[in-house]
Amino acid sequence: MVFLDPAIAGLRTSQPTSAVPLTEIQAALLEGHLQPWMQDLELSTSQDRPHRRAEDPRWASLLDWLDQALDGRVRVEDAAAAVGLSSSRFMHWFAGVAGLPFRAYVRWLRLQRGVRVLAGGATLTEAAHLAGFADSAHLTRTFVATFGVRPAPLRTARIVCADRTAVPPIPEGLGLL
Repeated sequence: MVFLDPAIAGLRTSQPTSAVPLTEIQAALLEGHLQPWMQDLELSTSQDRPHRRAEDPRWASLLDWLDQALDGRVRVEDAAAAVGLSSSRFMHWFAGVAGLPFRAYVRWLRLQRGVRVLAGGATLTEAAHLAGFADSAHLTRTFVATFGVRPAPLRTARIVCADRTAVPPIPEGLGLL
């Protein structure tokens, strides 16, 4: 997912009222510009953090645990126990490794899951429940608060997740403002 903040200088002032997919050419151009930035970001942040993700086996085990736990209620206490830390130490460790608070990360994972399920043809209600939201209104509120647009148009999007840096292919004929 790519979110372009309308407050950034140089973006057009007319804002879309819904999510707008990129064409394959636009996606390729964007990926070409983002890859060097992502590589620089990985280098700079990994040097700043005392616990680099790749070197900490707790990170991989936490991601596995989270993948299973997203089907239900995700509690900090349970996540901390999964990696052998106290809750308070876990919150500090997690923020240092991930760069954001645990609850925000879980919300991000739920949004990703909701988008994938929605793009697979599920209804908003189905996507909300499969992603761990209480109902479609909860998913929509969270999505709008995060991205400023409603999630419903994503039902027709084609999303392919090959890896974390590749931009998914987008159907031709749909453009960006």
